[in-house]
This record gives sequence, C-alpha cells and structure tokens, in this order.
Amino acid sequence: MKYVFLVVLSLFSVLNINAQTDNEVLMTLGKKNITAGEYKYIYNKNNRSDLSKKTPDEYMELFTKFKLKVLEAETLKLDTTSKFKNEFEGYKTQLAKPYLTENVKINQLIKESYTRSKTDVKVDIIFLKLPQNPTPADTISVYNKAIGIRNELSAGTSWDSLAAKNSDDRGASRNYGHLPFITSEKIPYGIQNYLFSSKTGEISSPVRSSSGYYLIRKTDERANPGDVKVAHIMISSPQGTPEADAELKKKRIDSIYTALKKGADFSELAKLSDDKGTADKGGELQWFSTGRMVPEFENAAFAIKTKGAYTEPIKTDFGWHIIKLIDSKPPKTFEESEETLKQLVERDTERQELIKSYVRYKLKSEYKFKEENKPLKFHNALDSTVFEAKWTLNNPEGMTQTLFTINGKPYTEKDFAEYIQNNQKRTRKGDLKDYVTTTYEEFITHVLVQSEINDLASKQPDYKYLLQEYHDGLLLFELMEKEVWNKAIEDSVGLQRFFEQNKSNYKGQTELKLTIFEYQTDKIADKSLKIIKKAEGADGQAIAEKVSKNAQEFKFIETDTYLSGQNKYAEKLFEMMKNGEKIKAGEVLKIADYKAIVLVNEVITGREKAMSEIKGLVISDYQTYLENQWLEKLKSKYPVKINDSVFQKMKSEIK
Repeated sequence: MKYVFLVVLSLFSVLNINAQTDNEVLMTLGKKNITAGEYKYIYNKNNRSDLSKKTPDEYMELFTKFKLKVLEAETLKLDTTSKFKNEFEGYKTQLAKPYLTENVKINQLIKESYTRSKTDVKVDIIFLKLPQNPTPADTISVYNKAIGIRNELSAGTSWDSLAAKNSDDRGASRNYGHLPFITSEKIPYGIQNYLFSSKTGEISSPVRSSSGYYLIRKTDERANPGDVKVAHIMISSPQGTPEADAELKKKRIDSIYTALKKGADFSELAKLSDDKGTADKGGELQWFSTGRMVPEFENAAFAIKTKGAYTEPIKTDFGWHIIKLIDSKPPKTFEESEETLKQLVERDTERQELIKSYVRYKLKSEYKFKEENKPLKFHNALDSTVFEAKWTLNNPEGMTQTLFTINGKPYTEKDFAEYIQNNQKRTRKGDLKDYVTTTYEEFITHVLVQSEINDLASKQPDYKYLLQEYHDGLLLFELMEKEVWNKAIEDSVGLQRFFEQNKSNYKGQTELKLTIFEYQTDKIADKSLKIIKKAEGADGQAIAEKVSKNAQEFKFIETDTYLSGQNKYAEKLFEMMKNGEKIKAGEVLKIADYKAIVLVNEVITGREKAMSEIKGLVISDYQTYLENQWLEKLKSKYPVKINDSVFQKMKSEIK
C-alpha cells in the first residue's frame, strides 16, 4: 500500500515554482509555519486534470487536513525511527539523481551519442595489441611502434602494406584495415572522439584502448540511412569454390533473375535459395541497420529506393544474392532512442570513467576539496580478506589522521576504513595497493556526491518541495495505518456498532440477479431468445447447450447478483433503468454492444443487507468516520490560522 501511495506522489512532473510569495508564511498550525511555496507546489501537482481541478479556496481544506496529519506524525516523532530514516534516505538519494552533476554529464553524453548516431563513418585502422596486464615497458614499446608506423604513413608508405605487415586486427590480411561504413554505437568512445573531430583523410596519433593502440583514418562519412527490411535469394558460392562449380552457381542465379524479370513471384523463387533459414519465408530477413551485413550486401540493400524493387545478382563472400526491398524506416528520433543511449552510456567503461573524473573535478572545486594526507596506512592495514568481503577494522583508535577536508570539514582515516568495511565486495584477488588507490578515489567521489545531495535543498526549490512531499508521504502512511486503516479493520466491536447505527445507508440499493450468455452471430442470438423464454428453471449451461452444441457460437458466462458498477453487462441494464425503462424479472434482453444475452431472474430493491455482504464498503465508511473524528481533535490540538493577505497574493500567482 505504501508503494502505491508514494508512486501516486511521483506521477506528476516537478515544477519550477519561484514566485514572490514562496517564502512567505501562508498558514500556521499550532506553532508550525507553512509557506505559500509549499502549498503552490502541491496544489499545482494535484490539480493538473480539468476533470478534478479545484480552486485554491476549495483545495485549502484538503491541504490543511494533510498538513495536520503530518504535524501530528512529527509530534509523535515517527520521523525519528530508524525505519523511517533509512527509508527516507533511500528516497532522498533517488530523488536527487536528476539534479546531480553526474546526471548533467550523463545527459550531455546521451545527447552527444544521439548527434553522432546521425552519421555513419567509414574507417581505416591499424591495431597494435598490448599484452595482457602490460608493464610500463610494454606500453612504451607498442606506443613507439605506432609512432613509427604513423611516420612511415606520413612519408608516403602505402596504408595497405603497413596494415598487412603490422596490424594485429584479424581481418587486416584480407581487408588491409579498410572497414565499411559503421555506426557510432559500435565504435569505442575514445576512437569516436577522434573520428567526429577529425577531417577526412587525417591520420590520428596513437589512440589508446584497453587492449592496445590504434592508428585511425576517416575515409568517408554519410547520413545514417536508418533501417531496412529485405528479402533475398542466395545461391551459395563461397571463396574457394572450384571455377566450374562457380560458373554453374552464376548461371543458376542468372536464371532466377531472368524469371523475376518475366514476372515470376519472388517468394516462390526464394524456395530455391540456399539460405534455408529464409527460403520458406519468402526470403525475408530481420530489420537491419548499418554494419550488420557484409558491405556488398548492405550497400546494395540501402541503394534500393522503391518497395518491391530488387537488385541484379550481387556477389559477396557467401555467394550470389538477389535482394528485394520490403520496407525502410528513418533513424529513430531522440525520444525513441534516449533510453537505449542511456543504457549505452551507463554500460560503457570509458564514459563512466569520464563521468567520475568530471564529477570529482567539478565538485572538488565547488566544495573546496583539500587533500591533507595520502591513505598510506591502508597498505598495511588491509589484507586479502577484503577481496572476500570479510575485512574488519580492528584498530579504529589509531585511524585519526585527516585525509582531506570538504568545505573545511575533515574526513579521517577512520571514515575511509568504515567506507571500505561497508562497501567491500567479493572479487578476484588483486594488488592491495591498487585496491586502496581505486577505493580511495571512490570514497572521495562518494563524499563529494553526498555533500552535493545534502546541499541540493538550499539550491533547488523544486527538489526541496519534492523531498518534503516524500517525507510527508512516508509519515502520512505510517500515521494513517496506525490511526485509521488498521483501527477500522481490528476494531470489530466499533465496526459492528457503526454498521448498526448506519444501516439505513446500506438499504434500498437495487440489485439484479442475472444469467448471462455471449453469442457469436445475430442469427444464433435470435434463436436463443426464443429458447431462453421457454426454458423456465433450467440452469445456464443447460440452456447454452440447448441453443448450440458449439461453445464458441453460444456460451454461458455466469449467474450472479450485481450492484451498479460491478459488471459490464449488468451496468447496461442499470443505465436503462436510470433512463426510465422498467426491467422486470423473466425478461430476456439482447445487449448488442457486448454480443450478450441477459436473462433477468430477479430485480431486488429495498433489501436490508447483512454486514457480511458489504463488509468492505462498511469498513471504508468506518475509516472515513474515524478519520473525520480524528481530524476534529487535531484542529483543536493545532489551531489553524491562515494569512489571508498572503493567500490572496498567492492565488494571483497560481496558473
């Protein structure tokens, strides 16, 4: 229930609500002041639908009741429990994310990725692989080799010869490092940065990746053509096919092409295809974009401009193809691709390191970060149990040295040790010095981000009000559960007494006892009307079988008693009654909207019901009764005073 309550609070968009009255006191509950800004925020969020919109005067009563309950929860110190604090801290961190420096950078990278996705690039590469876990000497050696190759290229040595001789890319001996058009999402981020900032034909300096160094040259670029769906007929003729066989294959594809030109059906001819995965499907392939197919196939597919048109036989490394365009679609809009791009950014280690560096750099400046000492003690304090997530801090008294300060506040070795202890994870054993260095940077980032979160409420009014809303929502749930919801369910004596005192409220509701059938055709419906009228006392299933042995043609649904609003078929009859029509027991009615036949067994009016029949409704009414009584006590406990001059000014600011 709490989850649903809080989700409802978060469904509305955050509003920017700066105005003159925001910081003025609108109302006082007991000794607690409520500002006009808080009222406006909640009013605007909960009054966006014209169907349920209330005026500021009408909404004031709801707002007052809400704040009275929250104040009572605070008086009872429900916001001081560890359960509340832990839950609220979790929401606080989640709500802060859209405002954090980290998220600002993520959004920049998402937009950058989308801009780059609009362009496909054609690239030449020479790749020089580093050994696994390279030493500094390994790195320098490979880097110098890359510089030497670049110098040879600049001096005029052909790319093909140097790529074939030096590149560790598996395809270099065949393609000499010449790659086809490729989309940005398939290019490592560091290489992207060069390609999308360089001119065509320029040769890069060595670009480092996790596996080695690249020399890169952009040879062409084009607008992203989007996606295509094609069908193909393939006659297999891979490299190495004997010449005589290759000629026969060529004759086969030519004969198919000739048949197509004479009007033969493409789908039928596709059954002759050697691609057995598509032969029985008219040759249809899945949608694909740039970089998914071999270049010859891709280029031919994207060159077709008319749906239904097909190519001449095209040769690839797999054989001969005739390609027909089924459909095409343009590149996705930003809105369509935003979530995918966000996942790409969040999964990419290069971008994640960039984000962390950016956050540390920006927040260190903003929060006056000053490093006092290095965490040298930890090289000896830690042991290999940290890789098993079992390390514990044994000597906290000795961890007193300040490592750094943020806005003058010191963070000590003990703070860092507790961070390690609380955040260690099972991982592969490694070098403890490397672990300390990496985790120390994470600790600094964590502290800076927490400082930013704690500072957000004073910088971002909309975040402040959103945070207050979640704070109040959590408290309200705890209090309503205690004072109203559970009490109404558990107080069986009070519930029965309430029912006895209010029996008249549950009397006189019309009920319809109906037997419901569904039909398939008007002809069978007309037949059923005659049979049902004669079938006095027969049950629904027996009637249905008498009308038709085919359950799809005529089907018994159910026999039951309904109040208004409980059943879509019955509701049609209630609507007829509201419009003045009389519904009588024994009538058989056809409801064409639902293809249903309804037998009216009984029309029940004015019956006094037992509580067992309507217990849910009685509990709901009892909860409302308890809540209203409780609110009257709260109004006495916390007298409500509204500053009318501020209220009038505020109303002119509400849109």
